[in-house]
Amino acid sequence: MREGTKAASFPNQVLPEIKEERSRKIIELSNEIQLEYNKSYIGKAVNVLVEEMEDGIFKGHTANYLNVNIMNVKENIENEIVKVKIIDVKNDMLLGKVE
Repeated sequence: MREGTKAASFPNQVLPEIKEERSRKIIELSNEIQLEYNKSYIGKAVNVLVEEMEDGIFKGHTANYLNVNIMNVKENIENEIVKVKIIDVKNDMLLGKVE
């Protein structure tokens, strides 16, 4: 509740613990939906703008802003757009190899 707002004066306020539980459920559902969406890319080839290399793994984004880690690359592909085949998903990250 924010003092001074019209909603602060409404009766039957939702208890803080109920708000927290609802928030937790929404975040959990959002994470599940994101994981399923990411899994739908497994086996597909996508264009990735490679932005950096960290610990031997190139990292970039697809045109729709999905995070991609590209493994087993021998040459520097930083600042290039490369076609990557998605082979797996780990949390919110797509894992792929250059085609």
